[in-house]
Amino acid sequence: MKYSFFLAFFFLISCASVSRNVWLNRFEVCCVVEHSLLRNGDKVEFKEGYFEDEYLKLKSEFDVMEGIKLTFLNKCGVNSYINWDDAFYLDESGNSHNVSFSEISSNLKEKSNISILPPFIEIAANIIPKDYIYRKNDIWMKKTMFDFSFHPQDYLFKKPSLNFYYKCGYLNLKYSLFFYIDKRYPKNQEATDQVPN
Repeated sequence: MKYSFFLAFFFLISCASVSRNVWLNRFEVCCVVEHSLLRNGDKVEFKEGYFEDEYLKLKSEFDVMEGIKLTFLNKCGVNSYINWDDAFYLDESGNSHNVSFSEISSNLKEKSNISILPPFIEIAANIIPKDYIYRKNDIWMKKTMFDFSFHPQDYLFKKPSLNFYYKCGYLNLKYSLFFYIDKRYPKNQEATDQVPN
């Protein structure tokens, strides 16, 4: 009798653990991050994997571990500039964070926080909030952008954004890149640029 009780108890614990893991895996599989880009408040067209207007092409990827991966192609005809000291990231709770595009390594050095974008050349940058970077045992580490292991539902239907100014000749254009977290899509369906208001 005692053996049967322990066997039943172990079975219930195992099932609870499995169902929780299945739910978390289902969330992570279904979760999708849709992208939308505004320039001075106007929507920028998304086509063939890039946002594109008359000033730039921009490809974006939200990487939970590495931050926001961007690929720029400057269409201005002259060097353009982004001063990341003037940029900010609004997180899922509406908190503002200063950002950096510096590569993080064990020998982090002070670098200019300005991206120089020559015309018609693709330039890649990894952007991460500065307060998501910390030092542990003399090694620079990054916090994950989203932590789905703890209350993953808290991230659903939130719309964080990266906001930066793009200096193109005499123009200083404000771009806002939005990320919308949703779980309503099947595993292999690609995200579109349609972000609900």
